[in-house]
Amino acid sequence: MKIAVISDLHMGRGDAADRFGHDDRDFLAFLDALEADFERIVLLGDIYETLTSLKPLAQAQELQAVKRAHPEISERFESA
Repeated sequence: MKIAVISDLHMGRGDAADRFGHDDRDFLAFLDALEADFERIVLLGDIYETLTSLKPLAQAQELQAVKRAHPEISERFESA
């Protein structure tokens, strides 16, 4: 069985603290290629960057902002 593991995406809200560093369309194409070549894909932690908010204890709001900044990728992860 071929297994691919990806981790440490650190997708942020699209501002200077967003360490994702990839074009969303390019990353979605990368996921398509992985799905074509591997039987399983493991998404291992640090997907969303929610600890860089300027507001204390605002991680839930930060997560929503990140999902708005990367809607297609977020939807794809949630539908898998």
